[in-house]
Amino acid sequence: MSMRFRKSVKLAPGLRLNMSKSGMSLTAGPRGASVTFGKQGAYANVGVPGTGISVRQRLGASSTARQGSPSSPATKQIQIGLRDDGKVTLRDVDGNPLSSSEEEKVRRQQGDRIRAWLEERCEYWNQGIDEVLQLHLKTPSPDTKLGFKERPFAEAKPSEPDERKLGFLDKFSGKRRSRVEAQNAETARAYEEELTRWNARRAAHEEQEANRRRKFDEAKQGNVAVMESFLGEHLAGVEWPRETLVSYSVEDSGACVVLDVDLPEIEDMPRQQARVASRGFGVLVKEKSDAQVRKEYMTHIHAVAFRLVGETFAALPTVRAVVCSGYSQRPDPASGKVRDEYLYSVRVAREAWSSISFDNLKAIDPVVCLEQLGIRRKMSKTGILEAIEPLQGC
Repeated sequence: MSMRFRKSVKLAPGLRLNMSKSGMSLTAGPRGASVTFGKQGAYANVGVPGTGISVRQRLGASSTARQGSPSSPATKQIQIGLRDDGKVTLRDVDGNPLSSSEEEKVRRQQGDRIRAWLEERCEYWNQGIDEVLQLHLKTPSPDTKLGFKERPFAEAKPSEPDERKLGFLDKFSGKRRSRVEAQNAETARAYEEELTRWNARRAAHEEQEANRRRKFDEAKQGNVAVMESFLGEHLAGVEWPRETLVSYSVEDSGACVVLDVDLPEIEDMPRQQARVASRGFGVLVKEKSDAQVRKEYMTHIHAVAFRLVGETFAALPTVRAVVCSGYSQRPDPASGKVRDEYLYSVRVAREAWSSISFDNLKAIDPVVCLEQLGIRRKMSKTGILEAIEPLQGC
């Protein structure tokens, strides 16, 4: 379990896709779709039923803004709804169905644009699923020479204030002159104080980066305490398709790393694929079979282990072996209580890992690869996993 480890790190998802315990989505949003046609342009917000996708995007310069009067159907706001069956509905902003003539005009004037956008969204969604299944394709070679990446000080230097000039009357009045000079002095004092604080923050940042560089070098040389800190920072900097919790420990004087990863449940895997209908306006949603979902689940959770092992070997060149175990939350059939159960555990030696052709990862099946490396796992022919006892250390 993760409790036996000294350190844990959350691996944050990238911008492209987020898979949470409640499912997968590109952004949070309502089901269905909407497109607004008006003077400010055309905007679309589409959702694929059962996926949670909702993305707002400007469709380009509105051609409708150049047609008709403000009261014409071409310049009114139109909501395009996507029903559960994938059919498109057209309504006004109050939710009222358009008249036949209005609907025909919208479909005729904006049809190509809407269809192209729906095609793009479906392709974007399906590509996001592929990224979950192909997480291992970005695994670095164990011979990768990681360079230190210094983080720049992002805060801009304070701008020097403009000195207030003496006006015509100020030059002939001692009080007015004194007031202007006092204001300038106060402004200059405030600027110097802010500049001093800014310089202090910059110096602190530079010191922090210098410490990071020292840790980077020490981790490469096998300093165990620093290796643990550096590994967590390295893994957190990798883009992952979902927020993932990894617990880890450096053992055997820096020769071995033990990883525990909290895997998604099979219920979190997407069960649908979407494509735009070839005729008319709509999205066709195809339900995946249970067998296909189980196969994709196997691919994903093994790709997670593959990627973690690879990132660890690349980050810590003194490590000779990595043990990676994956667990998931399942209900106990005796009590009904949810508990952590290990689904697989694998010990990989650097020598065996180095035999993989990292320049041809597209040919690698992570399920088969980890089998060849000696994974501990109980899996039926239909892809159902039983709980196991994880490997203990190296």
